[in-house]
Amino acid sequence: MKIRYNVQTALQRFRIETLRKEQIEPINSILDGNDTFIVAPTSSGKSLDYQLPAVMHEDYLTVVIEPTMALMHDQVRKLKSLGIAAEYVDSTLCSTEKDMIWNDVHNHRVSILCISPERLSSPDFFDAIDGLDIYMVVVDECHCVLEWGISFRPDYLEIGEFFKSLKHRPIMAALTATVNPKDRKKIQRLLGMKKAEEFIYSIDRPNLILLKEEIPSYNDVEKIFQKKLARLKYNMKKYHCTGSMIIYCSTRKHVDAVYNHLKSKFPGEVVRCHSKMKPNTRAKHEREFLDNEKTIMVATSAFGMGIDKGDIDLIIHFDMPISIGDYYQQAGRAGRDGGDAHCMILYNEVDVKKWEALIKSEKNSSTQKYMRKQLKQMRKFVESEECMMQNLLFYFGETKEKTCKHCTCCQRNRRK
Repeated sequence: MKIRYNVQTALQRFRIETLRKEQIEPINSILDGNDTFIVAPTSSGKSLDYQLPAVMHEDYLTVVIEPTMALMHDQVRKLKSLGIAAEYVDSTLCSTEKDMIWNDVHNHRVSILCISPERLSSPDFFDAIDGLDIYMVVVDECHCVLEWGISFRPDYLEIGEFFKSLKHRPIMAALTATVNPKDRKKIQRLLGMKKAEEFIYSIDRPNLILLKEEIPSYNDVEKIFQKKLARLKYNMKKYHCTGSMIIYCSTRKHVDAVYNHLKSKFPGEVVRCHSKMKPNTRAKHEREFLDNEKTIMVATSAFGMGIDKGDIDLIIHFDMPISIGDYYQQAGRAGRDGGDAHCMILYNEVDVKKWEALIKSEKNSSTQKYMRKQLKQMRKFVESEECMMQNLLFYFGETKEKTCKHCTCCQRNRRK
């Protein structure tokens, strides 16, 4: 397939010579003026799907809605290194810095602006875009619209209203690596997308070796935690090679406890990331990890989303995630260089009970129902004895005829 537009000059800006088929189709759709919904695996170059059209229309503003500060910083840093007029606005900036960026936006000196969904309701943002024609609104990691919007970040559910409020309707693009067929349509409806062109590519990652380990149940929660720590260190020693690793925890309390334990075992190598850290301290830890100054990151689920760090060879889930979508998002941050990477889940019945308590505390009954269904599917996934990758892809509406041959279940079945 060929690109239908003259993109050569824009490609040179990105220092890229050719596009893959998985990029050509969505780029053609956006340049045709269509709302575009893209599902493609991590490390497939999805960002270029919207960045290339944005640069080709750099006299207009493209607004990119990102879920995390780390992702905003990473995207903008790379775009600026290519000479592209990109900026972000978040809580790490002082008021003077924000004012300068808003002024640049208003005066057509910014072509790509990265912000959070919460920023869409900011009076400063509305003042900055007043009178501007917005070329495109991009919702990066759009699975967050459902997974986060219905619980702790309701502003995700207001993106569609913001879109309606604009005088001239821009193109909308939404991208993710993890969404099942039913949720695709829900997300498109919530965002107010019109007859979106869908591009759904295989999210199979054959280089990811999926592993799981059930931690025995004890009456003592602290004993379970200590057992998890012991198995964590064992798996770090067994599977960690020469690259970096991320340890995901379901709570800030566990992040802090695991971090404090590991920093004495691996001095000078460990950083952490969660929402209650001071923004600048958190940004410092993120940058140290991304710049390879530190090799072990302990974090809650949002860290690493969309981050292009190729040397991560081990992901360990210290706690079981609430959903298969969360799990694969996080596991997918490994092996982006194409090399083999291990993804281990340490799980226990206590994990399920913690999630059940969280669901029970949710006031909205439809949200409770959605979260309960996600947890049930995740529990079924970790308890199944069938190929983990086959089960994973089936959840996302994809069929894998052959087993992966190297996940925990495939290894066990081979020994039977």
